Amino acid sequence: GTRYMDNQLYRLLKYLDPISSDKIIRLANMQVYKIKAGDTLSKITDNDTMYIKLILEANPDLNPNKLKIDQEIILPPPPVRPNDNLNYSNDLIDHIKKYEGNNGQPYLTSYDDGFGNITIGWGHNLGKLAKHKTISLKEANDLLLKDLDKAAAFVRKNISTGLTQGKFDALISLVFNAGSNAVYNTNLFKLIDKGKFISALYV
Repeated sequence: GTRYMDNQLYRLLKYLDPISSDKIIRLANMQVYKIKAGDTLSKITDNDTMYIKLILEANPDLNPNKLKIDQEIILPPPPVRPNDNLNYSNDLIDHIKKYEGNNGQPYLTSYDDGFGNITIGWGHNLGKLAKHKTISLKEANDLLLKDLDKAAAFVRKNISTGLTQGKFDALISLVFNAGSNAVYNTNLFKLIDKGKFISALYV
């Protein structure tokens, strides 16, 4: 009776002991995903390397280079990141407007930024082959917020170290100005991702 139940409980606790509560929650929320034509792990995760790692952990026998149509894989929930609760501040918006505009006002008529990029509003890049255009003040605001949203999403997704509001804003400003592709491969970005903020100052 009681001794048998105690032994069963002991075995259960011993089994659960090395499994963190986070892993238990993940196990409970995993889904089965069926591979479709053109699927890759990068496409499924939107190039999220952290998420790809979780998928490979959940599917230890999976060869990511040989996915087959209708193949079923375990798809865990996306990773929770330390900066998911952060968003850019109003101070950053004011800073961008001050330095990317014309005395704080947006350029409502597009112009060449000197590098062949057709630009409008507060530093919004329309592309090298874009036609010149004119926009309203509201459209300029909408474009700025869209650009900042995109930059913020990139920082949240690719920085695995917790950031302060100031560091978060600074990284968004960097991505906004230089572009995510250019920033991603820099030593600065890699050092910040590892939490080596002092070393990043000397890059």
